[in-house]
Amino acid sequence: MELIQNYFKYVKTNKKYYVIILYLIAISSIVGLIYTLMLKVIIDDVLVNSKFYILPIIITIMVLSFIINTMINYCNGVFILNIMQNISIQLKQKIVNHIQKISMIKITDYESGDLINRTNDIDTIAQFLSTAILTLITNLSNVLLYSIIMFYISKRLAIFAMLFGGIQLFISHKFSNNVKKISRKQKEKESQNLDFLAHLYKNIKFYKAFNKLNYNNNKFLNIINNLRDLAFNNFKIKYFFTSSISFISYFASIIIIGIGIYEISKGRMTIGVLFVFDSINEKFYQYSYSIMNFNIEFQNAYVSMERVNEILSLETENYVSFQQEKEVIHSKIETISIREASFKYTDKDVIHNVNFEFKKNQAYMIMGPSGQGKTTLANLLLKLYELQGGYIDIEGLNIKDISVNEIRKKITYVMQENIILNDSIRENLLIGDNNIAEEILKKVCKICHIEDFVQYLEKGYETMIGEKGIQLSEGQKQRISMARGLLRESDIYIFDEITSHLDNELGIDIVKNIQEYRRDKIKIYITHDPSIKEYMDEIIIINDATIQKCGSF
Repeated sequence: MELIQNYFKYVKTNKKYYVIILYLIAISSIVGLIYTLMLKVIIDDVLVNSKFYILPIIITIMVLSFIINTMINYCNGVFILNIMQNISIQLKQKIVNHIQKISMIKITDYESGDLINRTNDIDTIAQFLSTAILTLITNLSNVLLYSIIMFYISKRLAIFAMLFGGIQLFISHKFSNNVKKISRKQKEKESQNLDFLAHLYKNIKFYKAFNKLNYNNNKFLNIINNLRDLAFNNFKIKYFFTSSISFISYFASIIIIGIGIYEISKGRMTIGVLFVFDSINEKFYQYSYSIMNFNIEFQNAYVSMERVNEILSLETENYVSFQQEKEVIHSKIETISIREASFKYTDKDVIHNVNFEFKKNQAYMIMGPSGQGKTTLANLLLKLYELQGGYIDIEGLNIKDISVNEIRKKITYVMQENIILNDSIRENLLIGDNNIAEEILKKVCKICHIEDFVQYLEKGYETMIGEKGIQLSEGQKQRISMARGLLRESDIYIFDEITSHLDNELGIDIVKNIQEYRRDKIKIYITHDPSIKEYMDEIIIINDATIQKCGSF
């Protein structure tokens, strides 16, 4: 119940639209009822009693009813779409913002395809909250209204109608759990499908090189076959549900017409009254069916709510500023001390009892075999992961008492992965920070040898480099990543394997330029490249999760 309440607050924020729609629906129901009652007048008064003079009036009323209902349906459609979009935008903003704040140790449990699919689940929730709830209220109101009219016309026929309606309700309840199970399985498989496709399209060059076309085709065929089987299972359940409800409605109509004919033969009912009762009874079952179908829609929406809520309940990083961090925020970081730091993934120690100190104006080189904790150390400094033992001291303040927002302003991390936006070279460098002066931009680009290739491009820095920067070589992407980092004003710069795609001479030249440009900062190079040793003030070798050697070149 608490889960549903969490989402119903979005209904409250759109309350005025719901009220307007309900008013319009009430008018539409009354107008629709007038249309049905006019049919009785046509049969009993015009056809049976030959009162043809009232026919133009009746036709006028029926045409006006149709026009009014058409206008109301259009207005309702606009209002419902407005509600749906409002809820969808609010929820999508919330989940995208939340996902970006989830701690790395939690978010890595989810594949990207699954996160995308859970974000898309919001459309199901928004549609349910905007359409299904209004439909339920409308249908309940109409069922009540038509029940009263049926009892007014004939209590005996109304009792039979209610009896069959109760049977339909029982069947709906029996089917709902199966629908929920199938819906959950479908969404899980859809997530798997999205994740597979995202992985395939991102790494298509790799699979081409390994000639693994059939390998991927077979994997994809298995996934879509599973989706097909689930779709058929879902169809069967819904088909049997719909058929069962329709059969009961059909059987009920036959019984009611039979009883009605008997009543007419006894002179207790007119043909027009039976016709109207049958029409109202048909509408009663239509609205009843919609109520039962709401149960099916609710199961689908509830699965989506559970999936979205699972993400929204994940622990986030702390972006709230601490009182103690004010001194660090308004001053330059001159020293970072790592004391007895320990961290492990599952049961494996990645960093164990590490002690070291980084100082301003110094350049540090961290070396060691792959998988021994070099990059993990950078992640810990950025608070992408939290220490499990020991502490990191920044200007006398424990890093735990500094918000991630502030620590990431103070530290710039140029990662191994060269992240390239589907945008211009300029936007890739600035990432939305338009306060950087043009002369600074050009200077940093010269430092990183970006000018070497940009000068030959027709549109220069405005050149679109496409998804993943596919128009650039890996070395060019790497230089853009470095320049992007250097354009940020930070106290600490961490460079992770920044020369891996550069030739030896170019890599050395860029490192020398960085040393000169950011000479008064703390600079940390995580690398396997021995050619830049001589430009370092201190070299740290990490192996078996500990610092095994430390000293100057």
